Amino acid sequence: MTTTSDYLRITIERPAYGPYGVGHQEDGKVVLVQRGIPGDVVLAKPLISKPRMVEASIVEVLEPSPDRRQPPCPAHSTCGGCPWMHMTREAQLRHKQTVLNQALRKLLSPQCPACPPLRYDTNEISYRQRARLHVAADGISPLRIGFFSLGTHDIVPISGCPICLPALDAVIASLAAWVPREQFNGSMEFIVDDLDRVMAIFYLAQRYPEPQRLADELGRATQLDGCQVVSPKTERASWGLKEASITVQEKPPCTIPIFPGAFSQANRSMNQELVSHVVEIFGQFGGASDILELYAGHGNFTYPLAGAGFRVQAVETGLRTDLLPEVPGVRFTRQDATTFLGHVVSKGQSVDKILLDPPRWGAKTAVPFIIKLAPQRIVYVSCDPSTFARDAGNLQEAGYTMSQVTAFDLMPQTFHTELVAVFVAK
Repeated sequence: MTTTSDYLRITIERPAYGPYGVGHQEDGKVVLVQRGIPGDVVLAKPLISKPRMVEASIVEVLEPSPDRRQPPCPAHSTCGGCPWMHMTREAQLRHKQTVLNQALRKLLSPQCPACPPLRYDTNEISYRQRARLHVAADGISPLRIGFFSLGTHDIVPISGCPICLPALDAVIASLAAWVPREQFNGSMEFIVDDLDRVMAIFYLAQRYPEPQRLADELGRATQLDGCQVVSPKTERASWGLKEASITVQEKPPCTIPIFPGAFSQANRSMNQELVSHVVEIFGQFGGASDILELYAGHGNFTYPLAGAGFRVQAVETGLRTDLLPEVPGVRFTRQDATTFLGHVVSKGQSVDKILLDPPRWGAKTAVPFIIKLAPQRIVYVSCDPSTFARDAGNLQEAGYTMSQVTAFDLMPQTFHTELVAVFVAK
């Protein structure tokens, strides 16, 4: 039996990168409180205890922070999808700034004294054009679809999601009403095109004997416009729309291909601002017009840069080359970025400008090769301040100076931010 003596009274002092607020026990030990907001005084239940840190959940908010609000989603209390939704929008931006400054403190210099205020869109809901949700079917009841509960692998069922674009919200509702005839579980990744058509890829956790039948049922029973079903040790099955496009730059107009399973930034309007910023940075460099782009995806930056007059060698391991439009000045290579760099270094080739936009775990294996190539300018786009700080520290040790950094809030209601940093050879 748990008693009040087992709980901790904690004052939340600052935000952390993640779904936590940071406080301290009376003995000084750090306590990470799930969904704690700076200014809260809470009664917290310890969940995990380590030598230097305790992770805890809130049992009761004794004194709420002035930044705490009623979240605009009925599932927020259990759903782990939007861990900062209970903060006001102003507080989210302020606390993201604090987390960034903390992560970048060792990288800042007289050339780049601080991270300026985040660039953001006033729209904080109905913005997501891409999302990944988990699903489970028992063969009797409607499909369970939703995000995991915070810190678990338990699905919190939803029938809609207020942060998704309306077309995607409607698809989620149709899936939540669907009653599959068989048992299965897995995850579904959705993407919305410029015409508000929704495609999905369904990754099944176990082998499914007839994936094509499941794809057909999904298409008939839901509001999806296209889907693929991927089952272990079976062929991929498809139904409906197989590819489309999204606009990544308004002026001049520029679109890139998408398909079920394709990566794109979650926030349509803010991604366009991000792209414009990167194109503007390269336009300020002058000199040679060749760019080596690593982790290029399907051209989010590639085609806008080509439209601005640059020649771009783009490298991406998961390319759908059959969908890539042929544009003068663009050359794609389907290869792992580190492997590609190794070949370039071994041939003694030189590179003047590099753009990289790695996944959340960063570019740890690529950075040593980038250093050997000794480019004059490096533009690093990052979605994780911790792995960015690691890679940026290695670049600085090799003699590069971070001359500017800009942050974008592409994912309101979460702790995530997007960084664009410029490194210049000394």
